[in-house]
Amino acid sequence: MDIDLTRLSEAELIDLNQRILERIRTLRLQRCRSAMDQFSIGERVSFRPDCGHEVIGRIVRMNVRSITVVSAQGQRWRVGPGLLKRASADNTPEPSDHMTDSIQATLIDLAERQRDRGKA
Repeated sequence: MDIDLTRLSEAELIDLNQRILERIRTLRLQRCRSAMDQFSIGERVSFRPDCGHEVIGRIVRMNVRSITVVSAQGQRWRVGPGLLKRASADNTPEPSDHMTDSIQATLIDLAERQRDRGKA
């Protein structure tokens, strides 16, 4: 595709730029949503933050462009869906801390209620 930009006025170039940026945003959002469709609330996932160690937790919320994960230690993380993977059986098992299980269950329940309220 060969577009002769020298023939466009400044106003036309600004309009073209805005259309290009909007199209890029739309494509990125579609890619993000497609990646998010692979996961669901309550699912056990893992990811590696910049600090290097693997974090394993459960999905408690699906945001517009990120997924909120609560780790077994109770930490909340907002993670891009492209960085997540399903936690496999060979991953380090979650500690059987009843307090952590209770917190995760409560957060998952709240997230599901919030999602259901949004559908009404």
